[in-house]
Amino acid sequence: MSASLASTFHAQGVRAPHVASTSARTHVLRVALAGCGTVGGALAERLLAGPLPGERRVEVVKVLVRDIEKARRVAFRPGVVTDSLAAFLSAHVDVVIETIGGIEPARTLVAAALVQGRRVITANKALIAAEGAALAQLAARFGGQLDFEGAVGGCMPVVRALRSGAAGVGVTTIRGVLNGTSNFVLDRVSSGATTGDAIREAQVNGFAEADPSRDLDGIDAADKIAILAWLTFGVAPHMLPVARRGLADALAFATIAGPLGGRAVQLAESDETPHGLVARVEPAVIGLGHDLARATAEWNALTVESGSAGTMLFAGRGAGGDPTAGALYGDLGATSTPLPAPRAVQVASRDERVLHWLLWARVDLAAARALVPTVPNAVATAVDGDACVLAFTATPEQATAIRADVAARGVEVALARDLR
Repeated sequence: MSASLASTFHAQGVRAPHVASTSARTHVLRVALAGCGTVGGALAERLLAGPLPGERRVEVVKVLVRDIEKARRVAFRPGVVTDSLAAFLSAHVDVVIETIGGIEPARTLVAAALVQGRRVITANKALIAAEGAALAQLAARFGGQLDFEGAVGGCMPVVRALRSGAAGVGVTTIRGVLNGTSNFVLDRVSSGATTGDAIREAQVNGFAEADPSRDLDGIDAADKIAILAWLTFGVAPHMLPVARRGLADALAFATIAGPLGGRAVQLAESDETPHGLVARVEPAVIGLGHDLARATAEWNALTVESGSAGTMLFAGRGAGGDPTAGALYGDLGATSTPLPAPRAVQVASRDERVLHWLLWARVDLAAARALVPTVPNAVATAVDGDACVLAFTATPEQATAIRADVAARGVEVALARDLR
């Protein structure tokens, strides 16, 4: 794919021979910034506020926007802001930072900059999940660099850790709370807010987009776990299928998880099993003493389990413009390290692990016990006047079938992983 991308940009005439910037030999770092919205605006304020660590001054040379007349939180020098991609890509800079989001036009812009041999920094998890391996090949071929700390976990520094060697200690499982929007909503619902009010509060605080469906449907977390699996296990992110369920079942558990000794989260996980690599995003109930329980409100947390280093824990703010801008800023001041070349990795055709589950059903205890014969090894517990929880073990496929069977009886039901 990288060869075809390169040919495309040669044909469009956007590639010029890359000449080492004179600024690279001075204390000035020349930056082109694509996008100046919530994240881009917060980053621009940091860039204009003072030098990077080490006293290297940053000069924002070009800023690419959709609407050049729109009022912005940052005032740039005349001629810096442009709506022309050609003008943006022709600017003489050391680093291109992409904060547009989505696949296009971000893909076109990032690929063109890499073909020019530039260093590119992005927080675009959708782009990296879909095209990360191809973009990494472009960077290697044309002498560019690609950094994306902000694509996973906001200011939680897990990408750099995995790129710089944590993946070489025999990692077997990565598991985390990777979407700050969903976590914020669940946190508020567990405290008594309605789902609608919790979403609106997340939007007001800058933790959720106007359309939060990518977060609530688990798409955002699925992109992130695929990226982390690439860095950890070597599978190209677009080659890893991620089983995904949205937030609805987690919301059903949010208000009852406390009496069960836990709290509801949107869990993202990739695990190396005897049958191959598996990845999932799904509702879960975690114990209050679990490592991931420190991820409250918009925070993210991740555990990396390895044979030789035990369990490593990462945590940080995972939603909002400032944490993501902070991750971009951190990449700018850090040394870029090579990305792993994708390698052949066995991916399981199905997840055959036997896991612990909780099935919430709006029936009384007597009716719940009548369901027990259809749920192997289940233990029923009343959680309020008209609802019960069944705890049982099964494969994901079996658990999903059990949920469907109970729902087909006209019973309101929800399914979550049990990590108490």
